[in-house]
Amino acid sequence: MVQLLLAAGADPNLASADGYAPLLSASYFGQDAIVGDLIAAGADVNPPVYERQWTPLQAAASRGHVRIVARLLADGADPLVHSSAGHTARDLARSSGHAEIESLLVRAEQQRR
Repeated sequence: MVQLLLAAGADPNLASADGYAPLLSASYFGQDAIVGDLIAAGADVNPPVYERQWTPLQAAASRGHVRIVARLLADGADPLVHSSAGHTARDLARSSGHAEIESLLVRAEQQRR
């Protein structure tokens, strides 16, 4: 369905009425293929963070989606961005017990500095 919508010209960055962009939702729910389709269609991997929201990277890190975290980082997601509550993706991975993702994010943070 997502591929059909994107092929028909749907905006991959158009947020829902409650402010959630497709890439954020796909990242949170671990939808690897949809994340790839959205990025290929131009979805912003570093969208603005609004009140009570995370970036796609933070969502994937908090939920333990290693492949999505790696894909987002490879496509330029900024691991140093803070959520509206002040947490980075690494903070969220650590607090959720996702050590492999935390390690990926430590390396990504070091490369960005």
